Amino acid sequence: MSHLSGLAEREAVLFIGALRPDRSSPAWRTIQTVEADHPHLTTEIVLRPLTEDESLALIEQRLGSAAPSAPTNLNSAILARAEGNPLFIEEIVRALLERGDL
Repeated sequence: MSHLSGLAEREAVLFIGALRPDRSSPAWRTIQTVEADHPHLTTEIVLRPLTEDESLALIEQRLGSAAPSAPTNLNSAILARAEGNPLFIEEIVRALLERGDL
């Protein structure tokens, strides 16, 4: 990506990097290089974790018709594991549904 970022000086190109917040990871070095070389062409968008209410709404929406038969402590367990990450919430619920655990 750092080699290709120079294209954005001449052409209409969009690069999107989705990274975890651990800025010591190798991927962040690439982002930092691009930002240093082309600061006028970079924008960082920081996504916040979902609130508990937003997470619960997503869990309920993903559970669909399985929601009424779900164990009472299921929401708490999903909330604790996902930590507000919507992708994790979706993956946990999908795995539970696919395995037939609900």
